[in-house]
Amino acid sequence: MIDQGTLSRYTQEGGGRGAHLYVEHTAVTPYLPVQSVIRGKTRPFNPVDLNNCRSHQSYYTALSRTAIAAGTLILPAPGNARSSPIDPKKIQGGCSGYLRQEFRELEMLDNITTQLYHDMLPASVMGDTRYSLIESYRDYVGYAYVPPILDTALVWSDIAPLESSDATDLHGWSKTFISHKPLPKRSSDSMLLARSSGDIQTKRILTPMKPAEKRRGRASDTFDEKQYTSDKRHATDDTTQSTLRPVGCKWSNNSCPYDATLFVLYNMWRTNPTEWTAAFESVGNPRLVLLAESFRKYVDKLYTLEEVRDYVRRRMHRDYPAVFVFGVETSVEAVMTKWATCQHPVSTLDIRCDAGHAVSSVTQHCCSTDPTRTGRLPWSTLQKFVDNSQYTPLTFAGSSCEACGSPTSQRLTYTMAPPLIVVFGAFTPALPDPVLYIPITGNMTEYRLAGIVYYGTQHFTARYVDPPNRIWFNDGIALGRQALQEGHLDDVDMSRDRTGKERDTFIYRRADI
Repeated sequence: MIDQGTLSRYTQEGGGRGAHLYVEHTAVTPYLPVQSVIRGKTRPFNPVDLNNCRSHQSYYTALSRTAIAAGTLILPAPGNARSSPIDPKKIQGGCSGYLRQEFRELEMLDNITTQLYHDMLPASVMGDTRYSLIESYRDYVGYAYVPPILDTALVWSDIAPLESSDATDLHGWSKTFISHKPLPKRSSDSMLLARSSGDIQTKRILTPMKPAEKRRGRASDTFDEKQYTSDKRHATDDTTQSTLRPVGCKWSNNSCPYDATLFVLYNMWRTNPTEWTAAFESVGNPRLVLLAESFRKYVDKLYTLEEVRDYVRRRMHRDYPAVFVFGVETSVEAVMTKWATCQHPVSTLDIRCDAGHAVSSVTQHCCSTDPTRTGRLPWSTLQKFVDNSQYTPLTFAGSSCEACGSPTSQRLTYTMAPPLIVVFGAFTPALPDPVLYIPITGNMTEYRLAGIVYYGTQHFTARYVDPPNRIWFNDGIALGRQALQEGHLDDVDMSRDRTGKERDTFIYRRADI
């Protein structure tokens, strides 16, 4: 509120040198309601007119500016002083779809924050925006997951799903075409004036047109254009060499996440193409099926391995244009999360009390795990983490059962044995175990280390472990397609690669394939 001032009015009577000037002063108290809102002030006395409020949010904004309820004066409806100025439809008519979506996303963010605070959130759940963070979390817990504490009006289902939209995706925005008016024609007088203004004459020189050349394809259609001719010429030789030793891809246009993963997956697949193709198809992921079909075409000398890689990259871009952009850097975690997703549930994550009451249950469809803390159960190896994940007591405040008050625990149960399991180990101190034993449907299933992806200095490299446990290293920039043998699994330090890059992702294969 501005200090009290005066408003002066000047009047004049008469004319000439005998005129009189009269001054009238009126006390005024100017008031700027905008300033009280900006400064966070409230009003001790607040007359409000609710007749023109458009929604319940408008009611809240108007009434929240009063310091106390006794100082609130609600003006009646014009023309009818006995009718209520508050429209029940605006308060009890339910929230709009956009507002419901906003509340749902806020509940998901609150659930993510709670799990992050209690060290229950895997490191693979990350995002720079609200949309990317929620989508990353839903990839981990499953799209049918609903936070345990959620109002019934906000609960989503298959009929009313939670569908977020990426505000940074410009492809979904509607385009408004602007009609440009043609430039006005210049009059003949102005043209004559321009011609006569100078003595410079323009002489047109006609050059004979050269015959049309063949149109070259874009470099991103396959890989680097400079490599295309030589790669086609040596495709047969490389395919022959691939039967003797592992092969990789030549780096091109920020392709290292795909180079590293394909170095492990292809060489793992080629040990038994028939069984691994059937194993990829059993997952029910069309991307793994596409990989198996493309690997077969490479073996049949129809494509180079770089063409297979770039074809997969373009397919990922078509499926997820906002996440995988051709030529733009991405992560191995993002790629493997999409490739390791199963059609059928892989595991269930239940929270139960000692009395048997189910607090929540989450179904997971991704053949991946992210080693995190397991409460009071310490672990130093991946095998110990797998053992602790079967039964992890919850000790944080509010974790007790609401029905009986007894302690609760988190229990991870595998419902199927996928052909491969991806371990995101970038933030775990444990080294990759050569063998993992995972309890699946009452039996211990053996998984063996197939490869490790390393990351450092904004570049990915990879190691592949063949069936005799020999270590092969590949760097698409330094080695191209060549795989360098480093020794035996028992003799090589797997914590870092030969250039000092840190371990990022472990890939395990089922031992019976």
